[in-house]
Amino acid sequence: FTPDRSPIPGAETWLAFNERVARTLKRYAEEHEGKTIVAAVHGGICEASVNAFLGLPVTHGTLAPLTNA
Repeated sequence: FTPDRSPIPGAETWLAFNERVARTLKRYAEEHEGKTIVAAVHGGICEASVNAFLGLPVTHGTLAPLTNA
């Protein structure tokens, strides 16, 4: 696994996905400061948001096991 390389030609890399998630979540937090926000998302968003808000390095599947509900 290489976060800055996609296994599918032309697809978004895991690094780019994490950057996009971080930008979006930070924008939502700023736009809705002081309010409660609820989002229904998949495991990739959960992992990327933890990385973004805690300032952790971008990894995939090593933060915690991501299983379907």
